[in-house]
Amino acid sequence: MKTYFLKQLPLFAHLSKAKLEIIADSIQEKLYLKNEVIFCEKQQADQLLIVFDGFVKIFKSSFAGREHILHVMSKHSIIAEVPIFEGGKYPASCVAMSDSILLAIPRQKLIALIKTDPQVALSMLALQAKRLREFTCKIEELSLKTSKQKFLNFLLQNAHAENGITMVRMKNLNMQELADYLGTARENLSRIINKLIKNNVIKKCQDGFLITSKLKPKKSSWNRSESV
Repeated sequence: MKTYFLKQLPLFAHLSKAKLEIIADSIQEKLYLKNEVIFCEKQQADQLLIVFDGFVKIFKSSFAGREHILHVMSKHSIIAEVPIFEGGKYPASCVAMSDSILLAIPRQKLIALIKTDPQVALSMLALQAKRLREFTCKIEELSLKTSKQKFLNFLLQNAHAENGITMVRMKNLNMQELADYLGTARENLSRIINKLIKNNVIKKCQDGFLITSKLKPKKSSWNRSESV
C-alpha cells in the first residue's frame, strides 16, 4: 500500500517499482494525536514527512507568543523537503490539527536516492520553486490586502461544489487558527464574517460556510501539496 501511495506523489511518480519498494521499506509510519507537536522550529531536520491521513499546520510564533499559520496540510502533502535537501533545520513548527498519520523517510535514505536518481532532486527543486511563488503571493496578500479581502480570497480559493451548493469546509481549522492564517485578530474576523452573513454573501453551516452567487468561486487550493 505504501508503494502505491508513493507513486501518487509527484516527487516519486517517475520511480520504478523496485526503487519505490526500497523507499517504502525505509518508511516509518507515525501516529500523532490532535494538538501533538510533530517538530519544532530550529530542530534539526532529519526526515522527510508525508501526510498519509489527517491535517497538520505549519506555523511560526512571534516573541509575544502569537501564532501565524503558514500552511494547513492534508493527505499527500510533503513536509520539510527544503531543510532535508540542504541539511538544515526546520524553519517553522508543525502540530497535528487532528489525529494524523505521517510517513517519515530518513534523510540519509533520500540523499542516497538522489545520488542514484537526479530526477528526484529536480522534483524537489520544482517543489521549492512552487513554494517560493506561493510565499511571494502570500506576502503580497498580507501586505496589501485588507482583512476582508484576505478572507474573501480564502473563500474563493477553497470553494467547491457539493450537490449544487458552493461551500468551503473548514476541516479542522477553527476560528482562531483561521485568523492566524489570515494574519488578523479573531475579533476582527468575527465582525467581517457576521457582516458578510448579514449581507447574505455567505451562510454558516456545521463545518464551514455556504457561498451565495455574489461570490464567484475559483479553483480550490486547499489540498495543494504544500511544504516547508
